[in-house]
Amino acid sequence: MGSLEDFHQHKEIIINLGIRDDLDIPKFHSLQHYLENIKNFGTTDNYNMEMFERFHIDFCKEGWYASNGRNEKPQMIAWLTRREKRPHQARHHILDIIQDHHCQGFKKDLISYLNSQLPDPYSRGQLCHMDLPFSHNDIYHGFKFYVESLENDIDFDHEETNSVKAKPSIGGKPECFDTVVVVDTLDCETTGLKGTRIGRLKVIFKLPSQVYGCITPAWTKDPLAYVEWYAPLKPAAEDYHEMYLVKKSLPSTDGFAPGQVISLSSIRQTCQLIPHFGRTALSMEWTSDNVLDRCDTFFLNCFTSKYAYQTLW
Repeated sequence: MGSLEDFHQHKEIIINLGIRDDLDIPKFHSLQHYLENIKNFGTTDNYNMEMFERFHIDFCKEGWYASNGRNEKPQMIAWLTRREKRPHQARHHILDIIQDHHCQGFKKDLISYLNSQLPDPYSRGQLCHMDLPFSHNDIYHGFKFYVESLENDIDFDHEETNSVKAKPSIGGKPECFDTVVVVDTLDCETTGLKGTRIGRLKVIFKLPSQVYGCITPAWTKDPLAYVEWYAPLKPAAEDYHEMYLVKKSLPSTDGFAPGQVISLSSIRQTCQLIPHFGRTALSMEWTSDNVLDRCDTFFLNCFTSKYAYQTLW
């Protein structure tokens, strides 16, 4: 108790010296939530030392090591800013992308997408004999974005963010290819599923910089995404729980899962698919890491958040 009394006796020195305007630092602020969390959850959930230590490593230690130790703060800020803009895998070969991300139709669909951007596109027959003018792409393993505000009484008092991953298995860690709601037609709106499709995000990438303006100015510099489509949704949700039934698409004539290259900005929001277990015995081989690959039928979960409840109907 002596140390605690000493702290309270001298804590104002931090304000008196002008180090801070108040004592509401994260570790002190978290103390205000301990009693409430212990009453509600029986634990001080998410307010332990590990949370702050993780931030300290990401935002301080790694940034410091990336600097030269002199006038380090601007260097650390620049390092943090640039880190998210740099691809996780620069100049990754297309054949390796196909293998690592399990997307056999990626090259074929990328050729089709680039052809559609040309002012005078080739015919489908001509495309069968054409190849890409490059062999590598810059790959990103995820991105974050703000979803559109609904501006209603039960909307959030802060901007809702979505985090999306398209990450292959690296270093023994399981792969992660998230499911997303994609804007498909012009009649799509912020809420509801009209004009959208459900897909599984397989690749986030950018075209190599050497093709910009060299081959055609029509090809975009913006990030692109490759999604494998689920079958189109039924007009209405299921009766009992008001969730839409989502089924895997049948393979196309070439044996590949139907897919498409889209603009990354076409992704409206993330979504969660629940396996449709039915009346058969549950397969013990299903895990959270492989259920999207092994299960064929799902329900679109509209109860994961307030935002999902207001938009996935």
